[in-house]
Amino acid sequence: MVTFELREGLELSPEEKQALEDAKKLPVVYDEDSPALTDAMKRDFVRARRLKPYEA
Repeated sequence: MVTFELREGLELSPEEKQALEDAKKLPVVYDEDSPALTDAMKRDFVRARRLKPYEA
């Protein structure tokens, strides 16, 4: 398991920002550990979020 600590006030370097922009352009790759969602899984996910929305 990997853990990390977020610290307020830190900014991304230009290289880190560029890496994120480049990553946005990559296609999603599904595999056995991360399969594509079926319609039923999508429906259940949306239903669960509505019942208990994310709170920051």
